[in-house]
Amino acid sequence: MRGVILCSMLVLLASGTSFGKIHSWKGAVHLCAVPFIATTGIYSDVWILHDAQQTGTKAGAITNLSLLGVQTALGATILFTSDDLPPVVRLIHRIVGASVIATGLWLSIEGSLDKGVPKTARYSDYAHTVFAAAPLILFTF
Repeated sequence: MRGVILCSMLVLLASGTSFGKIHSWKGAVHLCAVPFIATTGIYSDVWILHDAQQTGTKAGAITNLSLLGVQTALGATILFTSDDLPPVVRLIHRIVGASVIATGLWLSIEGSLDKGVPKTARYSDYAHTVFAAAPLILFTF
């Protein structure tokens, strides 16, 4: 599994200049963080859905998993289409990204209080929240 992630990161870095949307180091860092955001989010959401005892925790996992799917679709649309997309698409991508961070915080708090959530899922959700917040912070400053 590590080999697949490492290989995909190297391919993204090597082909960074061929994509139309990667104009700086920030875009390359964002694309390298995407696999970590997705894998930690999916891992923690699936385990929380499987083992959580409280319905609020399960609702947060469903919401986060749904928002991750929408965010992936928006990111792929921005990456693989032409540069003349309406600016509202990028705005929606940022709003959904902020919502992913909010649901990550929700799951971090709920997962800490729910006794059914395993420690690995809890720690993975903490990492997911940090990884999801990094691009928003990176593009803000």
